[in-house]
Formats: sequence, structure tokens, C-alpha cells
Amino acid sequence: MSDHEELRLLRALDALPRAIQPQRDLWPGIAHALQAEAYAKPRLHSGVRRLALAASLLLMLGTSLYYGLRQPNPAFDHGELDTLIAALQSRQATSKAALLVQYRGQNAAYADWQTQMQELESAEDAIYRALRQDPGNLALFTLLRQVQDKQLKLIDAVFSPRFTTL
Repeated sequence: MSDHEELRLLRALDALPRAIQPQRDLWPGIAHALQAEAYAKPRLHSGVRRLALAASLLLMLGTSLYYGLRQPNPAFDHGELDTLIAALQSRQATSKAALLVQYRGQNAAYADWQTQMQELESAEDAIYRALRQDPGNLALFTLLRQVQDKQLKLIDAVFSPRFTTL
């Protein structure tokens, strides 16, 4: 933009009025709207909405409690339970062996990792014993999975150390 065009724009801006007056006084309309809003009755729709919201929340709470507290109770006979436990043990042994083969020839980053592994294996055995006594306890299955995952993470952390926690 040239200096001549800028100067022309500045003169045009200076020629514009500094304030624009409305054609009529707007304050009486604004005051009337504010007063009408202050004295307005609560709408019927807001009460109905609140009731519908409360009913839907109550329905959600009841449904979540019903399905959340209801736990399926799997009925295992001893043959099925022994087969399931054998399959879980086999899968875990295979996973551990695969990891150890993957890290074969590498030095362990921690000297006491085998002691930690033995503790996890004894916890795993205790969970298997508890499962044989209470096969319907889903919390034991969850705990078993966590202990088995911890074993695999221990092997991974020992032979492929990162700055993470187990």
C-alpha cells in the first residue's frame, strides 16, 4: 500500500462520526425486558424436565446396580475345572518359555529376579488351590491373570530394562 493510499484512508476515517446515536431511546425497552424477566413465573417445562431427569437417573442407577451386583456363577465340575487350570498353566508356561528364549544369552539386569519369580509362582499356585476350592469366584480368576501378567513383565523388565515400574 502506498503512502498516498494510506493518507487517503486516514482522512476518510477522520471524516467518520465518532459516535452513532440510535434513532430512538432504547433504554425503556431494555428496562421493560429486564423487569418482565425478573417477575416471570417459573416455566412448567423446567419442572417436567427435572422430573424426567430424576427418573432417568434413577433408572440408570437401578439398572447399573442390578447388573453390577449380579455376577454369573459358573458351575464347573471338577473335570472341567482341572482342564481349565491345566490350560491356564500350560499357556503361562509357554509364554514364559517364549520370553526366556527371546532373551537367551542376555545378562539379567537384576540379580534377585529369580527370587521374585519364585514368589510370584508361589502366589500363582496359591491362587490355583483357592480356585479348586471356590471355582465360581471370578475375583480369583482376575487375580490369577494379574499375577501371570506380573511374571511376564518381570522377565521383560529383567532382560530388557527400561525406566518403568513393574
